[in-house]
Amino acid sequence: CCFFGLKAHRRLKKKTIGPKADPHKLSRRKLLRGFVLDAYSTCIATKVRIVVALYQVLTLIGPAYNIPWPRQYNGALHNVGVVVNINPLPVLALSCEIDWNGHMSLLFTTLAPLVALILLFSLHYSFQRCRMWYSSMETWSILPDTLRMIAIWVVFLVYPSTTAAIFSVFNCRSFRTSENEPPYYRLIVDLSIDCASPLHHVFQVYAIAIAVVWPFGVPMLIAYLIYRNRVPLANLRRIEIDRSHEFALSRCRTLSNLKGHKRDVHLKGSQTDVLAPRTPCEIGVDFNHDKEMCLQSLHDRIWVERLLKHFNLRCFWFELVQCACTVVLLGLTVLLPVGSYIQYVMGTLVTVAMITIIARVLPYKLRSDDLLALVSQLVVLVNLQLAILLKSLRDEAHTTALAAMGSDDELKAAADAQAHYEKHEGTIGTFLLVLSVMHIVFAIVLATYDLGSAVTTDTASLVNKWQSVVWLPRLQLRQLMQTQQKSCGNELAILPDLTGESLVMPCNANKRLSSSLI
Repeated sequence: CCFFGLKAHRRLKKKTIGPKADPHKLSRRKLLRGFVLDAYSTCIATKVRIVVALYQVLTLIGPAYNIPWPRQYNGALHNVGVVVNINPLPVLALSCEIDWNGHMSLLFTTLAPLVALILLFSLHYSFQRCRMWYSSMETWSILPDTLRMIAIWVVFLVYPSTTAAIFSVFNCRSFRTSENEPPYYRLIVDLSIDCASPLHHVFQVYAIAIAVVWPFGVPMLIAYLIYRNRVPLANLRRIEIDRSHEFALSRCRTLSNLKGHKRDVHLKGSQTDVLAPRTPCEIGVDFNHDKEMCLQSLHDRIWVERLLKHFNLRCFWFELVQCACTVVLLGLTVLLPVGSYIQYVMGTLVTVAMITIIARVLPYKLRSDDLLALVSQLVVLVNLQLAILLKSLRDEAHTTALAAMGSDDELKAAADAQAHYEKHEGTIGTFLLVLSVMHIVFAIVLATYDLGSAVTTDTASLVNKWQSVVWLPRLQLRQLMQTQQKSCGNELAILPDLTGESLVMPCNANKRLSSSLI
């Protein structure tokens, strides 16, 4: 998917952008493919990433916190975890062929992605060294970027599962055969493993060593990449702020002219007051040129472009916050008493802190993505609260059964307590299933709304003239554009403002809008 997507995108970019671009030769199929790729990249890709991250946490939080999920909900999470965590062990059923236990699962979960990444970067290095041999072949020239993109996705998909697997080695449970004998400890993910055995101590040392690579190594790598590209990112942020002032000033002037006012408009406190007024087309072309210069000076352009595709430029550090939240939520809380109320409360506090950060900084480019991220964290919070409720109901059932021991109706009291618990367990399981499905439905509704907000006014112009494509990021501007189109002609363009708003500008016919802006 990454290979053919990059290949199609580059072919379409050559025909629409550049000195030799000829948009009149584009067919309806190629235009539709380009719009589908742009729509997925803008409106759908980030939402898919948020939904996948949510289900990764939901599938891993049960074993990490020893939560007694209801049967139907636990089965659904088990099936989903095979896909979102890239965990083929339940499908392969390797335990039927060899002596497979929790230690072997730890080795497979941590070493298999590492081997895959080493292989990908080795191929990437080989293709980079041999670039001079295939630079003229379009099919082979995109392979290095494709391999790097696949490596980024592999890290994103396996990071939560490897973090949970590494810290699960320290997740033991005590058992006692009698009051006079000392307790013995078993690993929760595999009760056949004795936590006091020398072999398990060796794997604990291995877990500490591999934790430097996965749970703590990935955030350190992200921090290093951010520090390495700090100067170009700072320049890009400065350019964004300067151009946003010019866009706002030009928008005020244009709206003033559309309303019939002839007076000039200035922004107080802006450095653009002393500059000659420019058209939005000139501002957009200038911004694209300066942005391209900054991107060329980046040391890790593929990673930074992927980062800026999801997050605002002022919140490029937010992925580091997500990694830290994953480590604390799925890893460090295991050091607390497993399955206790203290662990549940600590997970609740981490989730509430993440909700507060998202609501405060609004890191994503689209407000719908911010809303979906908030709802995702609320789903995790509801799961933790219902886990506390399930634990309290189970403890209540056990207390009732113990209190009835020695009486005449001992069996009846124990059966009633178990039936009461199973009744509430079934209700909670159904509610959790509906909540998980409704989150996907909510993401689809938000994606549909974003796609509906980016419609075009004239479908025929999409085929005949690429530069006359008019996007409507704001539904409120449709009526304004329709009323002004007769007087301004087909060159009326709506430009996305860097501050999240939109511009309605009649562009000069001799100065076409760049396709990259559209």
